[in-house]
Amino acid sequence: MPPNPYRRQPNINDMMYPKGSKQPRQVWAAVMNVYKAPETTPQPTPSPTGTANPTPTPSVTPTQTLTPTNTGTPTQTPTNTGTPTQTPTQTQTQTPSNTPNPLCPQQLDIVGGPLYPGITGTYNRLSVAPTQTFTSGYIQQQGNPDTFVFGTAPDGKNYAAFGYQAGGASYMFARNFNGASGLGWVQYVTSGGYLYEGGTIAQVGGSNTNTGFLFDGSVYYPATGQFTIGAGANYYYLSYPLSCPTPTPSVTQTQTQTPTNTQTPTQTQSGTPQVTSTPTQTPTPSGVAPGTTQAQAYLSAVVAAGGSVSAPMSAATITMFNSIWSNGFNTNMVGMYPFIGGTAASHAVQAMSPGVYNLTFNGGWTHNTSGATPNGTNAYAVLSGLVPQAITGFTLSGGSLGTYCGTDAVGGAAIGSTDPSQGAFNLYPALLNPTKQMATTFWNNTIGAYSITTIPDTLGLMSIARSGSTSTIQFYRKGSLISSQNHTALQLNNISIFFGANNQNGIPNQYSTYRHQFSYIYRGTLTTSQMTTLDSIIQTYQTSLGRNVY
Repeated sequence: MPPNPYRRQPNINDMMYPKGSKQPRQVWAAVMNVYKAPETTPQPTPSPTGTANPTPTPSVTPTQTLTPTNTGTPTQTPTNTGTPTQTPTQTQTQTPSNTPNPLCPQQLDIVGGPLYPGITGTYNRLSVAPTQTFTSGYIQQQGNPDTFVFGTAPDGKNYAAFGYQAGGASYMFARNFNGASGLGWVQYVTSGGYLYEGGTIAQVGGSNTNTGFLFDGSVYYPATGQFTIGAGANYYYLSYPLSCPTPTPSVTQTQTQTPTNTQTPTQTQSGTPQVTSTPTQTPTPSGVAPGTTQAQAYLSAVVAAGGSVSAPMSAATITMFNSIWSNGFNTNMVGMYPFIGGTAASHAVQAMSPGVYNLTFNGGWTHNTSGATPNGTNAYAVLSGLVPQAITGFTLSGGSLGTYCGTDAVGGAAIGSTDPSQGAFNLYPALLNPTKQMATTFWNNTIGAYSITTIPDTLGLMSIARSGSTSTIQFYRKGSLISSQNHTALQLNNISIFFGANNQNGIPNQYSTYRHQFSYIYRGTLTTSQMTTLDSIIQTYQTSLGRNVY
């Protein structure tokens, strides 16, 4: 039956307390000034400069004034003699590029061995899979077939993997495990791509004696030196290349400047810092941007849950995590839900720490690549275990919650948790009051607050926040502050938070139809500037996924 147009719209208290319920109270080249002889000097000896070399006649004597400039033999001899004094300096600073690197995060070389000739070659660091990027992984022999597992190994370490492809085969050199037992570094030959690309195993290098490793502070790499594979004297030697392939252009620039620097002692000395700086820049590519490891863990969880993750989606997610971390939002981000993968199980994964505060969907939800949409009648999702009062860091003067809505709607809670005897923590993207306004009850159990400011729609990030005050709250739409209202914080609530509806003391009500494309729960204070930044991060992410709504 269509709604009665003459029926009075319920206010927020009507929705919090059904009829009959009790309402409680309240970013050198040096210029050398080369000596130029006067133009009259060459006239006594018209181009006999070449005859000056025999030095048979006194008339050539005047040309000796030019000798230092043209050949530099008498005068430059002391200079050349002095060169050895600088040669040690250059030799020392250039040593890292003239001898094998102790460690190159991007490449290694293996030579020797008659039994498995395919193992010899130059291996490049592996980091991109069809469903994600990664910095570490290992091969697990337990099971059939052997598989490549992304992330931390059973012994708690993160191991780099290397590989190369030739003649239709893929050669991988990675750490190997059988269950929890480490078996050293092993080479796998596969056809049809690497193991993580669905390749079929053609040959395994067998047991080997290379069980050591090098450590750069976060990732473990194969040890250099001689090792054997298989039975007999099948010796191989692993080393890292003379020049580690890195994207740092300064290495190339310093090398091209080196001949210039050796021309004069002055230039060589002042150029030395540039050469010296080269080794400090070499490790940079091995550093992982903050948030990358966490993003990879989340992406792995999404795939494990049956979600579909493309390479662009993986890259966008890693970029989003990097931005969350670089702006410091990770510190107080209790729950973050990007809703990717297209399935209920993948949408349920909580991104900050998969497995903690995951969602449990109930009722009628529609799950696809755009996000998760409740039906507005019986659909809600429980943030299992996410109870504000039980989580350290929630304060009455802080907290924020928001949803990037993919649909425009009126009525119901996008996020809700209300305990009539304690407090509430909810978000109504739009209620009629009588115009379309945002609403909330925020650490308060007696009265709700409206944004007062009318909003045109609920598309984009709709959020509320406390920025350090227990008496006022801020309403944000698409990262812009639309209203700041008086709303006293009384008490943190003690019940779980729902998506798609409000949790009224354990019972879902105020069902909604807002499509969730990104939702979050935050326990710290957020300023207007921070909210603008957070919105920009989320909007950029949605745009990268091709599902932005503005």
